[in-house]
Amino acid sequence: MKRHLRLLDHAVETLVHCPVKTVVIVSVYSLLVATVVSVVLYVDAHRQEARALLASAPELVVQRVRGGRHELMPLDRGAAVADIIGVAAVKPRVWGYAYDTPTRTTLTLWGAESVPDEVVSISDGELLDSAAGGSCVVGRGVADARFIGVGERLPFRCADGELVAPRIRGVFSTESAKLTNDLVVMPTVTVRRIFGVGEELCTDLAVRVHNPREIDTIARKVQELWPDTRTVTRRQILQTYDAVFDWRGGIWIVAIGGAIAAFSI
Repeated sequence: MKRHLRLLDHAVETLVHCPVKTVVIVSVYSLLVATVVSVVLYVDAHRQEARALLASAPELVVQRVRGGRHELMPLDRGAAVADIIGVAAVKPRVWGYAYDTPTRTTLTLWGAESVPDEVVSISDGELLDSAAGGSCVVGRGVADARFIGVGERLPFRCADGELVAPRIRGVFSTESAKLTNDLVVMPTVTVRRIFGVGEELCTDLAVRVHNPREIDTIARKVQELWPDTRTVTRRQILQTYDAVFDWRGGIWIVAIGGAIAAFSI
């Protein structure tokens, strides 16, 4: 007991003897520890948000691949996938990427008939309906980058060289910015015209499954029917997000760990 009291007395005496050095050491270590904790909490917050956003995503996405690259899929494959036991619903989706020259960014164009339910939050204007030909709904990032709003037009050059300029009918809210920041939703017929996609083709198939335990079985059956397809499950997407967040967080923690080691030396 006396030994511990002597050690405590020596520690207190050292702290009092060098107050400036003590304050600097405590401040620096507190800052480094707070930074590490902030990185961990930041990465975990992104991981939880990704899981929340993907909670309503389709359990399975079927894509056609040729030469290792994503290719358009025949629309009639959707009916065959729907006939597989365990499949609840199949929704063909038409979407793609378009380069926007004025802002030097790539926008995501999506057919309104297959827009995900989780991105329908509108802050300005209103959603598209079946009669809203020649109109679109844009993400907040698109509206801010182009300095445009409801009622103005957003031009695109089609695959045949012609220009289309749908009028903006609404702007997605900032709450859904993680999904809609670069998104432009317009009637599917307009998206087909811009990308030159025929009526018999679609970009991919969103598949809903009754029993989550049958997802891998259904994916295997799809690949047996069409060897040129690639199936992506929601679990695989979440694992990809986790890997990306862990990698970025690890880089920061390694860098901060180096600073701690250098300071200790």
